[in-house]
Amino acid sequence: MLRSIPPGRTFIAAVGAFTPQMAEIAPEVCSHCAREGTVVVDTPEAVHEAGDLIQAGLDVAHFPTLRDVLAAPAPARGPVLFKSCGWAGWDLAAARAAADAH
Repeated sequence: MLRSIPPGRTFIAAVGAFTPQMAEIAPEVCSHCAREGTVVVDTPEAVHEAGDLIQAGLDVAHFPTLRDVLAAPAPARGPVLFKSCGWAGWDLAAARAAADAH
């Protein structure tokens, strides 16, 4: 899998696995992104839920949240891994945006 991650700017979104036992991304990919790039989690609760990162042995509390990144944008380096465990607030925001569009 690591051979398929092109050098430079690559965006990987892992959305769905929401328990320490669940994972969508291989541990070596998560470790590679943490070491060579940028990892962002959706909410602080990811520390207990992001199985992909937990199974890779990474300190999830070390990664910025989406809110952190939006509040203080900084250039990302290397591959960017966004880990979302799913949060009902995002679903509500999407539903409101869709309703407002009609």
